[in-house]
Amino acid sequence: MSESWKNFGPERVLIQEGSGNIFLPDGDDGNSTQVSLAFSSAAPFINESVYLYLKLNHTSRGHLRITLTSPSGMISVMSPGKRPESQQTDWMKFTSVRHWGEDPTGDWIISLNDLIEGDVSECIDHYDWEFPYSENITVSCAVKYSRTIQQFCANGAINPNGTLAVQCNTGDEIACDLVERFENTKYKGLTGTEACCMCGGGFSPDELPDTLLEWKVVVYGHETSTEQGFFSGIGNDVELGKWGGRGREVDGDRFKEREKKEHLPNFKLNQNIRRG
Repeated sequence: MSESWKNFGPERVLIQEGSGNIFLPDGDDGNSTQVSLAFSSAAPFINESVYLYLKLNHTSRGHLRITLTSPSGMISVMSPGKRPESQQTDWMKFTSVRHWGEDPTGDWIISLNDLIEGDVSECIDHYDWEFPYSENITVSCAVKYSRTIQQFCANGAINPNGTLAVQCNTGDEIACDLVERFENTKYKGLTGTEACCMCGGGFSPDELPDTLLEWKVVVYGHETSTEQGFFSGIGNDVELGKWGGRGREVDGDRFKEREKKEHLPNFKLNQNIRRG
């Protein structure tokens, strides 16, 4: 194949996106919320990888079963649901190669099902709150800053035995300044004790309706080749689902490992030979 291989040419990208304010029912696994995006291509096109982007107001994204269905009916399960994960307003990104070799023309359907009633947590942090921890470091209530926030708070309150409080009690002025600023400095009208659940603040999930805000599908691929060959899109040569059998031979309905060839013995250099 390498002697007669013809390159596909430049990679092509198709993009479609939508937006709205679509309510997502809590724990209603019997009915899915669906949105669709219509794709068309001026030239014959073959899928390779597909990316799905979703922007949600959702306090328990792990509860969502998210699927993407191509025009041919092939389904990619992007997220299986029933996971203890939370999500607020950030973009979620998923990737699939299950649609390799398909024609993207037509409607792509995005389906979301909330499989578990209720919320992952009874408290939600104010995601857009910030605190100037130092001249070069700004922290928030996000999980990645939890260790830093733990220096101030524990069990929903300012921690008198926290690292910084202890340092302040020993006369460390920098630590005292940090604790005082954390308790009193406001960002968007909130102090740290009002913004972060860890410090006694935050708000109830009931105050943030679960909604789908934006969605986008990006299809990467190539134009169909004029040469007959693997994944060219000509005839019926697109072979899918056989990668697990590479390097093995078929014996009836079963795979068998190829026989290992006998290798020549390894020869050692004569240690008496002097190297220049």
